[in-house]
Amino acid sequence: MMVQGQIVVFRSQEVSDLVRLDVKLSRFVANDIKSQWTPAQRGKLLGFVLDLSAVTFQVPQRKVDSFSLLQETIVSKGFVASAHQLSRFTGLLASMGLALGPVVPLWTRSLYRDILGSASWDSPFHMSDDAVCEVLFWCDNFDNSGYPIWLLKPEVLSFSDASESGWGSFTAQVGGKVAVGSWSLEEMGRSSTFCELRATRHVLESLVPHLKGSKVLHRTNNKNTEIILSIGSRKTDLRDEAVS
Repeated sequence: MMVQGQIVVFRSQEVSDLVRLDVKLSRFVANDIKSQWTPAQRGKLLGFVLDLSAVTFQVPQRKVDSFSLLQETIVSKGFVASAHQLSRFTGLLASMGLALGPVVPLWTRSLYRDILGSASWDSPFHMSDDAVCEVLFWCDNFDNSGYPIWLLKPEVLSFSDASESGWGSFTAQVGGKVAVGSWSLEEMGRSSTFCELRATRHVLESLVPHLKGSKVLHRTNNKNTEIILSIGSRKTDLRDEAVS
C-alpha cells in the first residue's frame, strides 16, 4: 500500500489478500476453482460478461452464436417451427434480458402466445403474423454491444396526462416545451389506459426534434401505462400502442 497525501492506493495483490482474509474471517470456504482472486475490470458472472470499464452487461459469444443459429433455422424454414423451438428462442432471449434491456418482454409476447396455442410440443406449425414480426425484429435489432449496469441520469424529464377530451404534457430541459391536443373520433371513448398510452406516444412524437439522441425519463400518473410500456400487454391494441 502506498500513501500519496490523503489518497490511499492499493496494489492488486493487496486487494486480493484483503478479500481472501475477509472470506476466511467470515468463516466461508472459498472455491478456488471458481474464484478469480486477481482484480479485473472485465469478467464473467452468472452467465454474463461484466465490463466495469464500460459499465455494461454483455452476453457471452457462445450464447449469441446459439441464438443466431436457432434464429436462422426458424427463418430458413419459412417460419414453420415447433413449440419446442420457439420456447428455446424465447428462453434464450429471456436469459439474455439483462444485457438486452427491457425490450425483451415487449417483443416476445406473440411468440409466447404461439407456444401456448400449439397443439403439440414437437409438431411444426405456421407461426402467426405477429410472432413472425417479432422474430424479424430480433433479426434486425439484436445488439450485444452492452447494456448499462445502472441507468445514467436522464437528460430530459417529461410529463403527460390524459382526460376524456384530450391530452397534455410538459417537458423540462428543452425550454419548458408544452404540448396539447384533442382526441380524434377514433380515439374518443377508449379506455383510460389506452388514452394514457396514446398521450405518451403523442408527447414523445411531438418532441422528437428536441428529444432525439437524449436519455429521457417520462412520467405519467397511470401505473398500467408504465407496466405496458415495459412488458407489453395481452390486449392487442395496448400492445401495439406500446410498440409504436
